[in-house]
Amino acid sequence: MNKIIATTNKENFDIDGLSSALALGDLLKMENKEVEVVLEGKPDHSVTESLKNEEFRYTEKFSEPNENVDFAIVDTSNPVRFPHFVDIGKVVELYDHRAGFEKIWKNRIGKKARIEKVGACATLIWEEYKKRGFAKKITSLNAGLMAAAIVSNTLNFRASITTERDRTAFRDLKSFAGFENDWIEKYFTERESAIYKNIEAAIKGDAFVQEIPNSGIRIAIGQMELWRGKDFIKGHEKEIIKAMSSFKTSDWFFTLPSISEGKNYLYAGSKEIEAMLENTLGIKFADRFGSTSRLWLRKEMLEKILSPRQSGERSPG
Repeated sequence: MNKIIATTNKENFDIDGLSSALALGDLLKMENKEVEVVLEGKPDHSVTESLKNEEFRYTEKFSEPNENVDFAIVDTSNPVRFPHFVDIGKVVELYDHRAGFEKIWKNRIGKKARIEKVGACATLIWEEYKKRGFAKKITSLNAGLMAAAIVSNTLNFRASITTERDRTAFRDLKSFAGFENDWIEKYFTERESAIYKNIEAAIKGDAFVQEIPNSGIRIAIGQMELWRGKDFIKGHEKEIIKAMSSFKTSDWFFTLPSISEGKNYLYAGSKEIEAMLENTLGIKFADRFGSTSRLWLRKEMLEKILSPRQSGERSPG
């Protein structure tokens, strides 16, 4: 039997990718499989100092020949996002909460591919623990990491992608993790403190460039979740511009979900991007600054921007 390598996105990974990889690795070990968790990127600011623990270990560089291993992928199903060492033909399990690649993976590995619209990949991994009969054996460390992933990915259950499955998973995991009642606010507040230590680096670490199909347009999109974000964008405009301009495109925007307020604040890098966001998302802007009436995740915004129904709207310059 081949050794299984559990891994996630090739870029910097968030709390969902980290917790899902570690928890799946432990689950597979409970099934008497040889497993190694390999994460070659770096954890972003969603992995707070309080969550970091010397007890969770993973390999930072893969060095074994691929013929001796199989792969278990979490928190992505897009082969472009896989680490360089992954042999797509040797993927034996895959878990993701983003649509788009279901047919490809169902054809390849059938029921071993779970691509379902829930708020967090951690929800899927917890459901695997229950389905395979190992729920009571989860460690408090893994339970805490996955609970944090669900809270983070669902914006404290206020994002529209949140499902009852996410809420159930969080309640289950919270009981194993032993969280205090005010843990959620403390988690987001700790994230804020880390962000303020190096704002530019935090923005760059959670931003990427998206190609708009059949347009030649590249949009850089930054996101940062804060517990209280009302004054952040106007107070740190210079850092936002510097960080987002590093992606070598004038077409960019930065979105900041403010968890406690239940809304997003945005900064558009150009008038064209401002107009695009007004047209596609209905967000009102004034001098590049905008706000929403509810919480939006970046991927929700991106789905709207990429929707074929928007093809007739004004495009960014």
